[in-house]
Amino acid sequence: AGASTGSAQVVANLALTHMNLGQSEKGIQAVMQQLPLHRQRNDKQGLAILLVNLGIVQYDLGDYEAAGKSYEEGLELAEELANKQLVSIAMGSLGLVIQQQGDYERAMELFRRDLELTEELGDKQGIAIALGLIGDLLKLQGEFYPAVDYMQKNLMLCEELGYQKGIAKALNTLGDIFYFIKEYDRSIHFYD
Repeated sequence: AGASTGSAQVVANLALTHMNLGQSEKGIQAVMQQLPLHRQRNDKQGLAILLVNLGIVQYDLGDYEAAGKSYEEGLELAEELANKQLVSIAMGSLGLVIQQQGDYERAMELFRRDLELTEELGDKQGIAIALGLIGDLLKLQGEFYPAVDYMQKNLMLCEELGYQKGIAKALNTLGDIFYFIKEYDRSIHFYD
């Protein structure tokens, strides 16, 4: 299974590369060609990797229903295999789909479980992402002050890691929050 799991990772990386190049359909095709082979070999690790990455590309295309199904199956396999890193990625990603569908309570539960898991793993980037997901959802729910707490922790960790995409998102979210609560000077500080 090791060699086939390795090929699954290569195909998953290829799918994400296609997505980043604006060729998501090619990425999906590559994964869809490999899924039956990994199912046939009963390569659960390879399947989990392919499904979670397929979900990422499907989500990017706005196909939330398909992404949700891919994430759920990938999460189930990752949990069965006790692959905590993949469980974390699948949980946060599935939470985004569920948030998109309006089930904020279930999404928050997944984000909080993701945060606990990344803290257990000591995965600082994963912690930063989970903090950001929770902060974003709290903002959507109008829970602005708790959202600020999560987003400030997210920002500090992103800065520590030099994670530019995370820094930009945190600054923008904090700017939005302070705009919503009419603290315009603070809002400008984060937008600036």
